Amino acid sequence: MRHARRALVVAVAAVLVGCAPVDDGGAPGAGGPATTPSVEGVGAEGGGSTRADAEGKEARERRRARARAQEHLDYAAFSRSGLVDQLEFEGFTREVARHAVDSLDVEWTTQAVRAAMNYREFESYSRRGVVTQLVFEGYTRTQAEHGADAAGY
Repeated sequence: MRHARRALVVAVAAVLVGCAPVDDGGAPGAGGPATTPSVEGVGAEGGGSTRADAEGKEARERRRARARAQEHLDYAAFSRSGLVDQLEFEGFTREVARHAVDSLDVEWTTQAVRAAMNYREFESYSRRGVVTQLVFEGYTRTQAEHGADAAGY
């Protein structure tokens, strides 16, 4: 039940900050750049698809994923693996999600403290319960125990 509540909180938070997965189909103004589908090797501009085009697209996708990861961290506490999973849920590949998360300067122990403090405020966990929950969310046992200690469990 506790895990379901956490998932619900994350889903509601994602909707509130506009991070819910959306398939905008590349529509202009729908949160992403409009694109024109390519036809058998012909790019959107009518020229041939090049390696530079592919690298540019990958770089844009990585920047988008990095920005999305930072938005999540600005709003809620995440473990490294939890944030990677969230980005994958939103449609980013695992490779892009990992790169985005690893490119940020995040102190994961501080994230564990934030998460434990949130549980302290809104849930009635025992110390053991909050440590178990944080480990379930992807924090290391050391991070989870530090988070519980710092939150006063």
